[in-house]
Amino acid sequence: NQEFCASYLRARECQADLIFEDCLEIADTQVIGEKVTTGPQGDTIVTADMIEHRKLRIDTRMRMAGKLAPKKYGDKLDVDHSGVIDVRFESATPSQS
Repeated sequence: NQEFCASYLRARECQADLIFEDCLEIADTQVIGEKVTTGPQGDTIVTADMIEHRKLRIDTRMRMAGKLAPKKYGDKLDVDHSGVIDVRFESATPSQS
């Protein structure tokens, strides 16, 4: 069904756009949390921005958006070359001192 197919594709693109907007919100919103590191001196607790967690959330969503709308959010680079490449080799002449 062509009509259903077109509607479905538009819905997937809208979903990808919403996921992208969610990524911007995650990037712009600071999240404070506690990081616990266990070492020879015992546990160390640091309260800081959970930047690694936010990065993981954004990367996961961007991968999803790339699958939903690959032309808009995908990683594929379209490198198309048309034309001629001219390569010339010249021998180096020793300089005279």
